[in-house]
Amino acid sequence: DWHRDYSTGRRAPLRFYGSIDYRDEQQVGDAKYTWELNRHQFLVPWALHYAESGDEQDAAAIAQLLLSWIAANPRYVGINWSSSLEIALRILSWGIVFDLCGDSTILQGIRPMVERSVMQQASYIRHTLSLYSSANNHLVGELVGLLAAGTFFPQAPGVRRNFLTGPGYRD
Repeated sequence: DWHRDYSTGRRAPLRFYGSIDYRDEQQVGDAKYTWELNRHQFLVPWALHYAESGDEQDAAAIAQLLLSWIAANPRYVGINWSSSLEIALRILSWGIVFDLCGDSTILQGIRPMVERSVMQQASYIRHTLSLYSSANNHLVGELVGLLAAGTFFPQAPGVRRNFLTGPGYRD
């Protein structure tokens, strides 16, 4: 469950991200625990194993998790759209996974769906850059996420434009 804080068992509501107070532990649990899972950093060791072994079972498991996340997190719905930094870290993880698993026919088969999600997430980051609380470290992470989107997913529609344009750019 991509919306559950497993430390408390609370599940964040599935509604427009802007109406979710991620600081309200009664509503969502501890968002940091939910976001940690949704960074998808745990996929990188799996991808490393695939890169060494070529075992398509690893690629199939990764593909299943990515498709599960995409289906459970439509654009702007849920807690996983509440933080540009968290989205950036997820894009970076996905990029590393696709870089390590580039030979997998399974992952190549889902690449268009992943690219569409990356495009949506990069566009979100581009328009919601952190400017206040923890702005400097969050902003650096968000820019790394945009760079990762443009580097690892250059064919995704609009991804490179989200990174390569100035502050006044809007989709």
